[in-house]
Amino acid sequence: ELEDQFIDRYDQYRITMKSIRDIEGSVQPSRDRKQKITDQIAYLKYKDPQSPKINVLEQELVRAEAESLVAEAQLSNITREKLKTAFNYQFDSVREHSEKIALIAG
Repeated sequence: ELEDQFIDRYDQYRITMKSIRDIEGSVQPSRDRKQKITDQIAYLKYKDPQSPKINVLEQELVRAEAESLVAEAQLSNITREKLKTAFNYQFDSVREHSEKIALIAG
């Protein structure tokens, strides 16, 4: 029973950490889009520096960076909050488990 309680509390920690991973995954398409546009601009500047498509891509890059900036700020705030919660779960589970072991051993 003692181990089961510890495992349940520790699982809360793991679930919270996995939610951070999932949130980061949701921001990744925005990062990929921005990188793809940057690569296209670099390729066009190398291949055809006078291409009119460069200006269009640069404007698209500015929009993508603005979207990415908002997403990254939200990600940072959520990650900080969830990380704090996760470590509290972990610390509480270890502390509670240690106290119970001490009672049994004492």
